[in-house]
Amino acid sequence: MERKQQRRAAVPGYLQGAFGRASYRNGTDPADEAAWQLAGVSTKAVFKVTGLKPANMTWFRVNAIGTSGTGPLSEVAHSLAK
Repeated sequence: MERKQQRRAAVPGYLQGAFGRASYRNGTDPADEAAWQLAGVSTKAVFKVTGLKPANMTWFRVNAIGTSGTGPLSEVAHSLAK
């Protein structure tokens, strides 16, 4: 198991020491905590969010999930859906 974790840590985008991550999205106002919705949970470095409205801004943030629980939320990032 230790060997597998060492290989994963070398993959770009993988959260070292984490078993996965939770991704959240917000389509209205990133300052509105009530507007954040869980987009999904993944163990992969890439997570595809579906159902975005074209030409609308969406904000995202993630947090790591590990043996001691969930980590702090990341800084907010945004994307304009095509």
